[in-house]
Amino acid sequence: MLSVAGSVLGLARDQALARLFGAGRETDAFLVAWTVPEFAATLLIEDGLAFALVPMFSLALARRAQGTVPGDPVRALVAATLPRLTLAFAAAGALVVAPLRCWCGPWRRACPTTPWPSTAPASPPPAW
Repeated sequence: MLSVAGSVLGLARDQALARLFGAGRETDAFLVAWTVPEFAATLLIEDGLAFALVPMFSLALARRAQGTVPGDPVRALVAATLPRLTLAFAAAGALVVAPLRCWCGPWRRACPTTPWPSTAPASPPPAW
C-alpha cells in the first residue's frame, strides 16, 4: 500500500515540476540528481543488499546476545562490510556515470563522440 502511495506521490511531484518549471537545464539537473539517490535507496533497502545483509546482521546480533564471541560481532561486521560496499558502489557508480555524462544531458555537445579516447591514429576524411 505504501509503495502505491509513494508512486502516486512521485507522479504528482513530477507533474508539479513540469508545470512549475518546465523543461530546462535546471530541471534536468534536478531530476538527474534526484534519480541517483532514489536508485541507490531502491538497490540498498529494497533489493538484494538487504536480502544478503539481514541474515548476516541477525547472526551477529544473536552472537552478541549469547556472548560467545569476544568483542562486538556487529561492530566487526560493519567494519568489514561497510568500507568494501562503499568502495564497490563508488567504483560502479563511476563506471556507469562516466560514459553517461557525454550521452545524456544538456552538456553533451561539449563531449567527444565517444567517452573513451581512441588509441588509433586519426584517419583523413574520405575524398568524395
